[in-house]
Amino acid sequence: MITINMVREAMDSLKNDGLPTSVPRIREILGKGSHSTIQRYKKEVDAEFALQKNVKVIPRSDFEILQQNVNDLRNIVNSLQIEVQTLKKNETLGNKTVQGNEKSEELEVKLESVQAEAQETIDNLTKKLEESNAEIARQAKDYSNLQTKYAALKTSTQKKTTQRSKEILEGKAKRVK
Repeated sequence: MITINMVREAMDSLKNDGLPTSVPRIREILGKGSHSTIQRYKKEVDAEFALQKNVKVIPRSDFEILQQNVNDLRNIVNSLQIEVQTLKKNETLGNKTVQGNEKSEELEVKLESVQAEAQETIDNLTKKLEESNAEIARQAKDYSNLQTKYAALKTSTQKKTTQRSKEILEGKAKRVK
């Protein structure tokens, strides 16, 4: 009697040797097993492989990095805004010299430039994050569908194996009588 693990190992051996995983080659390696049993187990192993191959995982660390970059840009913009407000406040109070006024204007220009760049970066990162979340949702749905198909295939294989075992046992019982 052969098991699915035996078929899986034989298939791995054939793949490692660069050979196709056909039923006759698997049987040749195992030295036993019926064509239908090997075929049934081969389908199940192929389904498992397809399930593993089709599921792609997007690392969560990428999202955390994007979020940290957005937060860093917001902090920079906020600190520049505070500095400009402080300079304006001092200017209003008459505590600033002409040099301070020029610096304030330079900072305002710099702030506007940084704000525009930061907003563009935030928009781009937000878009990438939304696209990544949509892709994760699609992959989760695909994974769920593959799990359902795999479970159905496994149940079907188990039922067929049980039925075939009963038929074999009934055949042996009839021969013994």
